[in-house]
Amino acid sequence: MDQNERMRIRDLAATYASAVDRRSYPLLASTFGDKGKLVLPSRLAQAGGVIVGGTAIAEHIQRLHAVYETTFHILGQQLIELDGERGSGETYCTAHHLFEHDKVQVDRILHIRYDDTYHSVKGSWRFAERRVNLVIVDYRPVTSQLAAL
Repeated sequence: MDQNERMRIRDLAATYASAVDRRSYPLLASTFGDKGKLVLPSRLAQAGGVIVGGTAIAEHIQRLHAVYETTFHILGQQLIELDGERGSGETYCTAHHLFEHDKVQVDRILHIRYDDTYHSVKGSWRFAERRVNLVIVDYRPVTSQLAAL
């Protein structure tokens, strides 16, 4: 596989994560084509199902952001297979979602394996489908350790 194409797909995954965290919805929408799909598991309380189209996906993420003060995605290993202008792969991610519950700040940590299919549009890679597989969901209170210093 051409290493340049591999890097472009890694950049696609990084752009998705950055756009979610920075709440850059037009950028997020651009990572999918008009027919691109985000497949959500039923374990996500507000979700479950398939969202089609970059704009609809960005609008869905924007609604989720109303719940969270901030998000922070950390990408891990990525496996990619390409066949011409199509490809598939998986990307590992740990995603932090901060919110307040009963006057305590909580970090909802999602350990995700994205199963992806890609397609090239005029030389630019997009997600044809991004399937969110939740491996572990963890909730942790966020505390300040400054008092101990």
